[in-house]
Amino acid sequence: MNKKRTYEELEHEVARLHKEICKKESDISEIQELAKIGNWEWDIKQDTLIWSNEVYRIFGLDPAEFKISVKRFEAAIHPDDRENFFRQRERMLKEEKKACIDHRIVLPDGSIRYVQERAKLLFDQNNNLCRVIGTVQDITESQKTESQLQLFKAIVESSRESIAISDLNGQLVYINAAHEKLFGHSLEEARKLNYRDYYPPKSIEILNNIVVPAIKKGYSWEGILDAFDAKGRLFPLWERTGTVFDSKGNMLYGFGFMHDETERITKEQMVKDSEERYRSLFESMTEGVCEHELVYDDKGIPVDYRIIGINPAYSKHTNITKEEAIGKTSCEVYKTDTPPYLETFVKVVTSREPTHFQIFFEPMDKYFDISVFAHGKNGFATVFIDITERKHAAKKIQSQSRLLDLIFEHSLDSIVLMDAKYNFIRVSETYAKACQRDSSEFPGHNHFEFYPSNLKDEFDEALKEKKIYQRRARPFIFPDHPEWGTMYWNLGLVPIMNTTGDIELLLFTLKDVTEIKQTEAKIHQLEKSESLMRMAGAVAHLYNNMLTVVLGNLEMVIANLSENFSHVICANEAMRAASRASDIGKLMLAYLGNTVAQQYPIDICKLCLNYCNNNKKLAIQTDIPSDGIIITANSDQIRQVLNSIIDNAMESINQTEIVGIISLRILIVSPDHIPSVRFPIDFQVLPKRYVGIEITDNGSGISEKNIEKIFDPFFSTKFVGRGLGISVALGIIKQHDGCITVKSTLDHGSTFCIYLPVKDIKHAIKQGIEQKKEPVDHKGHGKILLMDDQEMILNMAGRLFKLIGYETDLAKDGKEAIEMYKQAFISEHPYDLVVLDLTVPDGMGGLETIQELLKFDSKVKAIISSGYSNDPIMANYHDYGFCGVIPKPYTKADISETLNKIVSKPKSQISSIPSPCRLR
Repeated sequence: MNKKRTYEELEHEVARLHKEICKKESDISEIQELAKIGNWEWDIKQDTLIWSNEVYRIFGLDPAEFKISVKRFEAAIHPDDRENFFRQRERMLKEEKKACIDHRIVLPDGSIRYVQERAKLLFDQNNNLCRVIGTVQDITESQKTESQLQLFKAIVESSRESIAISDLNGQLVYINAAHEKLFGHSLEEARKLNYRDYYPPKSIEILNNIVVPAIKKGYSWEGILDAFDAKGRLFPLWERTGTVFDSKGNMLYGFGFMHDETERITKEQMVKDSEERYRSLFESMTEGVCEHELVYDDKGIPVDYRIIGINPAYSKHTNITKEEAIGKTSCEVYKTDTPPYLETFVKVVTSREPTHFQIFFEPMDKYFDISVFAHGKNGFATVFIDITERKHAAKKIQSQSRLLDLIFEHSLDSIVLMDAKYNFIRVSETYAKACQRDSSEFPGHNHFEFYPSNLKDEFDEALKEKKIYQRRARPFIFPDHPEWGTMYWNLGLVPIMNTTGDIELLLFTLKDVTEIKQTEAKIHQLEKSESLMRMAGAVAHLYNNMLTVVLGNLEMVIANLSENFSHVICANEAMRAASRASDIGKLMLAYLGNTVAQQYPIDICKLCLNYCNNNKKLAIQTDIPSDGIIITANSDQIRQVLNSIIDNAMESINQTEIVGIISLRILIVSPDHIPSVRFPIDFQVLPKRYVGIEITDNGSGISEKNIEKIFDPFFSTKFVGRGLGISVALGIIKQHDGCITVKSTLDHGSTFCIYLPVKDIKHAIKQGIEQKKEPVDHKGHGKILLMDDQEMILNMAGRLFKLIGYETDLAKDGKEAIEMYKQAFISEHPYDLVVLDLTVPDGMGGLETIQELLKFDSKVKAIISSGYSNDPIMANYHDYGFCGVIPKPYTKADISETLNKIVSKPKSQISSIPSPCRLR
């Protein structure tokens, strides 16, 4: 009889059923977690996605915090797998089939997992696709295991090492491809064999007594045994063998790794033989070999190198024994203050690039040919030979034909191979290029047929005694190209003997050192010029200081003598001689290029034309443009240059019996048309136009060896002490930023060309400095402070300034002058003028003194004075705070002229008066 359930019973039943459902869901969740499988459902119409908890766990997401959607699911797919996933999903929907897709996902923390998606399509009652259900399984671990197995298999199969696995009976169950190649058996063939079938009796004895007992105890064994391959070849086999045990300690398999040791043993023997040969070669080499290691300081900087090994030839070439060299630094061995060629050796060690060079080693007075290469981490080795006497050179060339080809093709020096009669056999490309011929033109011709010279006599003399001929910097002029001028070559001729001792071949080497020779000549000329300039500067300084005393005191004497006194004539003669001596001092300063003379824009065409028209000595042919060419110069000094060069031309003509002709022409040139051989030799051309003043004569000319000497003071081919003319001309032109070139041929005359920069002015400017000024007198009053380190000059100047009308105080150096100026200023009886000597060897000079005085009194008036200085202060005195300049030696008239410009004007007006151009 059916009994109707009460509400409480129904409620209880529902609770029971809900509990069972929850338990089943929990069980399913646990099962899914254990299996790492989750389920999902995709409602296609609503485009919604439902995941189980395990799916969320696999994707690393929290269901409570993350609401899944199709787009969010697609975003979790690894970017590299999306295209394939979408393609397979599209095919599943299109073909209405089940699908299984493997792909990667990216978790929020960036880690990657492998998953396998399985899907099934569900249709509604109208057979329309409405849902897709499926599962997701985390296959990361299995994927890794599979990848590892695949990797292990690939490694084993691709290993160059032979690998074999055997069962407990010694039967082979697996071999890799390397094993098949090593022994020549396939796996099917190998399975029919026991591992002992590969070994001869002696090896089997070792296996039975040593190897097998060891591996049964769990040890591995490694060694070399003799073995057979499929063809019966006996070879040394390296083998490392062991066993695999299960968890209970039972032996499962034996394994072995093997390879053929034949090649290694052969190579080891070859290396051993090679080492023995190397050592034998090292000991018997004719070239010296030296091994070194760099020595570093505390900061890791290379400071020396130590010798760690030498061969016997080293001692033969250097006369240094093994005991004297090994373990010692280069400075200790070679007795030098600095390690020879350290920079070169460090570069080789650092770059690992070998190098080669030839040097003259002064401590041994020998020439060496050295090759250097890196050796070890911080070491290098040198291989060298004494090339002072080149022996065996030809024999090496004959025995190494390939090396000979490379040398003739790529040598930087010129090389010529000739027979014993100087007939060309072969020439290097460098030699052919130097001669401007093709290398194919030489064979079959005699060397002296192409280039006749007395060099043949020198060669013959050397070959008589079968000696090597060497000559450094030998001059040579190509007969068919005299316009190339004189070239200089380092020459070497090596006779190559046959077995009977007769000369069979000649190896002729040439190195063009023309540029080196020219550079050496320029350096020598510069050194000589600098020496002369230092001497001339020092002499001019002392000379002008003493002349200042002479001139000043003579003026004082003359001023105090009555006109009818008999000694007035003598005093005036002395005064004129002293003035002439002063002019010589100015010439010496002009030679140095450090005279104090104003420069103005002048019309050089007009100046040269007036000079030629006013020359009373001879008629000068001219070719001068009518249009004005403006330069910045001192016209008196330019006329002095013309005088010097034309006087030299007249002397040259007077030495001949022909009718003398001197011509002067003016031309405008660009910088690249100024010859490279010019004076001063360190002259640098500016990127601007130059005017060229060309003076040509048909006199006796100048020899090539004397051209560079003509600018030396007092040089003459006639007698010593001829004069300063040409050297002064060079000094003046140097002072005007110009240069002089000389072309001359003995008995055919000379051409001097003066190059001066053109000023960019299209019209001539009136020359304000050419008007002669009448002597002026000056009468003054006030106090003047004189500073000079020469007591005689100081006393004379004091008397001279008193004669003009001033009270004078004297100071021996700048320090004393500063104290005196300050005291006078404070006492309200200041000095009206300060005259300062520029150079005080043992004290404070004029520049330092004016700097201190200006700090104390910005309105101080000061004049700078000096007998000589290459300092720009004398030319640009305003820039340094001075109001004027009085070069030594000076006279009362010089002082008066300067004081007239300064004393009566405020300092502000004096400083602001611009000079017309510049002072030099």
